[in-house]
Amino acid sequence: MTKLSIIVGMGGSGKTRLCNDIADQSTPRAAIFEDATLTNNDQRRAGHQCLGEMVARLLGRSEDCVMNESHLTVHSFRENFRDFCNTFLPSIQTRWIFFQADVLACINNVYHDAQNGRCELSRFQAIHNQLNIYTLPNETEWPNRTVRPVHQGDNPKFDNEAKAVAWLHSEILRLSCS
Repeated sequence: MTKLSIIVGMGGSGKTRLCNDIADQSTPRAAIFEDATLTNNDQRRAGHQCLGEMVARLLGRSEDCVMNESHLTVHSFRENFRDFCNTFLPSIQTRWIFFQADVLACINNVYHDAQNGRCELSRFQAIHNQLNIYTLPNETEWPNRTVRPVHQGDNPKFDNEAKAVAWLHSEILRLSCS
């Protein structure tokens, strides 16, 4: 049976790493659809450009797919996408994997990414927005969900959430002014 794995979590949680792990474990390798596969960063939602290709792979070619979409942290978008999957992909085995909403771990991971050159203003702004909106759906609403801890990077920079969020705000301001 063709499988669709949908990975949901804040920036810095480990979604991309998990996408690659799941894809690598599939035979043949599952196709990955993530934010970075779309060319326009302002319209990177799955429904914008890659949804048609993903559905064609799932239904037309019977290929497993893995999707990582940051907009799924928004409750209403996630519900709409779940309804889409239930309506148009009923024969596809859909697996929802959620990362915990661990702000401190996510910002620590993003800090280390920034030290290695990944300093996009849009990424920092997206993570800032996710701080206020992302919550795990309850089990009755999503009975077959899987919840994973946020990937923990080595040597965390921040030991409390307030310091981590302050750093994120300062980076947004710094990058906005440059």
